[in-house]
Amino acid sequence: MKLVPVVEFEPATYQKRRHITPAGTIDEYRDEWAAYWKASLADSGIEDLEPYAHGSWLVRVEAIHQPIVIEQLLKQHLAHIQPTPDATMADYVQALSGGYVLETEKTIIYPQCCGDLGDLQEWKKALNISSEEEEMLWIGHPWLMMKSIDDTFIQIRETDEYDELTDLEPITLQRTLLQAAIDEAKAELARFYQRIAPAVRALVPHEHATVLDLLVYGNR
Repeated sequence: MKLVPVVEFEPATYQKRRHITPAGTIDEYRDEWAAYWKASLADSGIEDLEPYAHGSWLVRVEAIHQPIVIEQLLKQHLAHIQPTPDATMADYVQALSGGYVLETEKTIIYPQCCGDLGDLQEWKKALNISSEEEEMLWIGHPWLMMKSIDDTFIQIRETDEYDELTDLEPITLQRTLLQAAIDEAKAELARFYQRIAPAVRALVPHEHATVLDLLVYGNR
């Protein structure tokens, strides 16, 4: 079992010129969407960046090393923030969009819309859940539902908001394996934190420590 930290590179954010979007869904036109994504990122000087899966907009944080990639990721994420006299940039910063891909022997579950790197806290909640009544496991929307089976296992399932065609059965996770996956994800985040720290310091020198924490770990 793995929890893979990923960051979303939404293509329109990086475009400098208009690119024609494919005529159908990613499932129908995966190659075309992959080409659209790469062309959009190339407008901002990002090349040779590989997504988590072909046609995906998610990138493993372990693959984010190039200075141009880090610089553009941070600039685009922070560009819309306009501090006011009564507030600082840190008052508005949210964790980088994306989240965690759950990989098991039988299935892969992707983070959903509005998920971010701060959602590792949700997986920690899942690890320690004791209730046999279902609770929300936030990974973006649509989210998952979780409950305790016993001291050894928890169960997660998709909600009715998911596409009925996925027909994913509830998944049973062993707590010790989930703990190991969380620990490895935390270690990967720590390495990512160190890699992007110089760029954050250059962009927001007076608030870099707080902003850096928020970008990688969120405020939850």
